[in-house]
Amino acid sequence: MVATEVIILIVVNCLLSLTGIIVNFLVVLVVLKNREMRNELNLLITSLSVADMIVCLVAQPMYIVTLSCKASEGFKFAFELIAFIGLHASFNSLTGITVNRMAVLLHPFSYTMSHHRKRLYVAILGGIWFTSVILAYYFTTDLGREMTPYVHTFMFSMFIFSYGYIFWVARKQVRMISSQMQSVSFNHKATKIQSESSAAKTSAILVSASLVCFFPDIVFDYLHIVDEMRFSWSFTLLFLSSSINPCIYVWRNERFRLALLRTIHCIPLLRDRIISSNRVNPQMDSTNQRGGVSTKGKASTVRGQDHCSIVDLD
Repeated sequence: MVATEVIILIVVNCLLSLTGIIVNFLVVLVVLKNREMRNELNLLITSLSVADMIVCLVAQPMYIVTLSCKASEGFKFAFELIAFIGLHASFNSLTGITVNRMAVLLHPFSYTMSHHRKRLYVAILGGIWFTSVILAYYFTTDLGREMTPYVHTFMFSMFIFSYGYIFWVARKQVRMISSQMQSVSFNHKATKIQSESSAAKTSAILVSASLVCFFPDIVFDYLHIVDEMRFSWSFTLLFLSSSINPCIYVWRNERFRLALLRTIHCIPLLRDRIISSNRVNPQMDSTNQRGGVSTKGKASTVRGQDHCSIVDLD
């Protein structure tokens, strides 16, 4: 590769790696710190973020090393194995999210997160990671490389069919609810369907972004030039999905954004900066006191933040 191209790839991957580590870590932290966020969908989102964090934290720096200097074959094999584990865990987590959205939309008013179902989802997460490790090792073998384009094409087709079916079911549910406008529970049902349809759109955007990033790799697989293209720029495109996945979820989910803001206010380093930036200067404070208004004890303006206000943290 030309030296200029190598430098550009190194800079781009450094930025993507740093961004991916921070945002994916925050997504995992939000789910761990907020009990109300631990539903079945967010468990799968956490699995997705952990997979993306492995890519950004381990695989992407190893890729930068292979770009900057001549790496041994053993190092390249280790890099490919770790990258494949992270990327397949990400894809498998998206598959789990797709199945979850389908199940919820098929039974929107009876689907609840019971203790039994939570244990089931923990087992599903274990299955996601176990199959990811097996697939990653298999695709590093010669036979696995030959089968890769066909397996990935099947997964692409499955996602396209699944989301076509999901949105068909969502429209059917909306029409059914619309015919029950006189029902006492109409508003509740309409809100529930709207919420689940919005979650389905979010997962569809996540899957679409990943498919766009993975599509060139599949084309190169069919053209038998995938190894050459991966180490020039295709890996960068694959790793891009790991950085944008958490951004999409945080952007689309208002409840998650609020939980993220509440969690950030509880991180000491960020908390101190927020407090100092929100602190009223002495002249303004004295003016408020003369007017009979005291700023002491005022809580943060972040909605839903009762137990972690600025004053309490200070």
